[in-house]
Amino acid sequence: MIAERNVDGQCHLCLQGALTIDEVTAVLAEADHRVRAADCTLDLAEVTTLDSAAVSLVLALLRASQASGRRLSLINAPASFSSLASLYGVDSLLVESLTTHVQH
Repeated sequence: MIAERNVDGQCHLCLQGALTIDEVTAVLAEADHRVRAADCTLDLAEVTTLDSAAVSLVLALLRASQASGRRLSLINAPASFSSLASLYGVDSLLVESLTTHVQH
């Protein structure tokens, strides 16, 4: 589900596999304390499948990191993630709040 790597002294959380309604509760439970404890990068490069729950997960992790005074960056977000964020009208919130790099 999550592989944690230390990249340049920062927390790098690489989400792996499916990121759908069936998996997000477990991922949130595993990642929440990490994004509260340190500035983190959330890497979606190894996500194979996602649905709207993935957008909800990223928003929840963003809220958790901000509540703790931490920063969260999002990298390698697939185009389908960006499309879902746009569909639900939260793309501008994510762009304003996260350092994002979208995978094409």
